[in-house]
Amino acid sequence: MTKSPLPTGWTPVEAYAAESGVPAESLIRLLEEGALEGAYFAGAWYVAPPLVSLECQFTPGSTSAELIFSACRLGPYLTAGRARHVITLDLEDARPLCARAALDEAMTQAPTLPLPIELGGRPWLIDSSLWCDLAAALAAFEVLQTGAISGIPVSDEEEQLP
Repeated sequence: MTKSPLPTGWTPVEAYAAESGVPAESLIRLLEEGALEGAYFAGAWYVAPPLVSLECQFTPGSTSAELIFSACRLGPYLTAGRARHVITLDLEDARPLCARAALDEAMTQAPTLPLPIELGGRPWLIDSSLWCDLAAALAAFEVLQTGAISGIPVSDEEEQLP
């Protein structure tokens, strides 16, 4: 019997737990329920990489970041896939914040059509299969731009949970 190699970019659940601060048992339950993407592979649980991530070059004078998509592209239409696509975002551009606001609104409703947004100076049609990971990447971009995420109150006081 041959042993298949681990898919590229997949993270062992224990390592993901250490990075995220979420107990491995909770992550495994989410994986089993299908609420977190991943799989049981070669005797262990793994978490799949996001379909969209943000990469930044932290060098003096750097004014951009890159959205990295694992997607299938048909003209301006992007849907989840295996090809790597890069959209460069300028830290001075407010359009990614508008795109995130459109995603936030769209995710409160049942997906129907691809979402039209503008990223990297051009229009795109984003399939709902990419919405959650794109929203997370754009939230990270917003932190780079502004130092915080809009709509989330920030306080030095500890929050008391019920």
